[in-house]
Amino acid sequence: TKDVLKRSSIFATAPDVLLNNLMLALRPMAIGAETVVAQHGEVKCEMYFVCRGELEALDAEGRRIGLVRTGEFFGEMSLVFNQPRSATV
Repeated sequence: TKDVLKRSSIFATAPDVLLNNLMLALRPMAIGAETVVAQHGEVKCEMYFVCRGELEALDAEGRRIGLVRTGEFFGEMSLVFNQPRSATV
């Protein structure tokens, strides 16, 4: 919904028309605990928005490098560049 998208800082002030059109392009996913969403080194052109909960980002050796929380996003660079993922999330 528009309310869910507005939780993200990049869409907080977006006009409703943009949010309505964007909702048509997004595919909702439910991810369980301990599930890998994006694997370090894989090449995919997908961006993710976290609507609820938090995700852990790990480096190539499996060390925690950060958290992606509700309203945040990751993978935006994969939409622009065809490069391997820099972290496992």
